[in-house]
Amino acid sequence: RSSALELVHFGLIRPEKGLEHVVELARLATSSELDLAIRVIGQVVPKWSRYFEGLRSAAANLPVTWETDASPARVGELLAQSRIGYVPYPDGASERRTSLLALLEAGVATITTRGADTSAALARAVAFAQSPGAALQVVRRLNDDPSAVERLSAEGRRYAQRAGWERISSAHRLLYAQL
Repeated sequence: RSSALELVHFGLIRPEKGLEHVVELARLATSSELDLAIRVIGQVVPKWSRYFEGLRSAAANLPVTWETDASPARVGELLAQSRIGYVPYPDGASERRTSLLALLEAGVATITTRGADTSAALARAVAFAQSPGAALQVVRRLNDDPSAVERLSAEGRRYAQRAGWERISSAHRLLYAQL
């Protein structure tokens, strides 16, 4: 499967993170004969281990690899190798989604869902797909247009730097100095 297009999902493995949509995307890609490999990187929340087992069972015959409970170094390595990501939050992308920020900071061109709290700045840094079927179309478009992947990667990095801890701590220091 080394020639397969690879897509990554990153985050806690628990309900309300859109993982059912990730598995559905794998099913749609397989049925449409798109050579897509999906890697789910995340930590299984112990309370939701049965949920995880159900997802893993549903994806048993699909091109989904589960990287659970990996070390921070391994997670960093995997994200650094990733080109395209998919994090379909049921309530939409927002600044509070630290997994999304990690993908953007790593330069991963990310497909996500728009929600009421999605800012205009964040909207410029991601691609939107409100369903797995729409995500499949975006994956195909990105696969056919490497410049779109590069643009999203650059915009995502810019956005993550704006929202990063260094900027937040600098703003705090400035605020305290002004007070």
